[in-house]
Amino acid sequence: MLAIGQNTPEFHLYVGKAWLAEDNTEKALEEFRAAAAARSDLPLVHYFLGRTYLEQHAYPQAETELQKDAALEPDFAYDYEDLGILYAQLHQPEKAEHSFRQAIEHNSALVNSYFGLAKLYRDAARYSEELEMLDHAEALAPQSASVHYARGKVLTRLGQSAKAHQEFDKAAHLLKSFNDRLQQDPSGDRSADAQDAAQQ
Repeated sequence: MLAIGQNTPEFHLYVGKAWLAEDNTEKALEEFRAAAAARSDLPLVHYFLGRTYLEQHAYPQAETELQKDAALEPDFAYDYEDLGILYAQLHQPEKAEHSFRQAIEHNSALVNSYFGLAKLYRDAARYSEELEMLDHAEALAPQSASVHYARGKVLTRLGQSAKAHQEFDKAAHLLKSFNDRLQQDPSGDRSADAQDAAQQ
């Protein structure tokens, strides 16, 4: 970090990311704004500004910053994924679907984008498409309790009760396994699931 140099745009970006990791969005914004003011074309600075605004539910600012980053780095899939999350939170399913699809086009390993699409299709009662997206998510995150639970719910809706029960059992087993590990590691550093962002 010392090699980056104090007060450079890169230094502010690095410190902002540290604050964001600590869930201090106000301090993170200060640093990201300083980085952007010094160098507006710095890679990822607008992405992190957008992501921080999204965490604060400051949707217009988040949308602006994520779109700025997508213009600078059109192949960076996380811009589109976060825009998908943003539009889903704003109850704009068409825009959310388009953004999640863009994210997957740029990176087919984004579990949260498949999970986000599955939620959109569930809300629209498009259950076969929901199951298809959850199949993709399961292939990428087979240890995700939320994916198995969601698969159980959609299989129930599709009348496949035996398969649904298998999925609910898997979800319960994974959750119990995580809770057992958490008791052994009470620091809480481990994460149960890759789906937190998509489920907010």
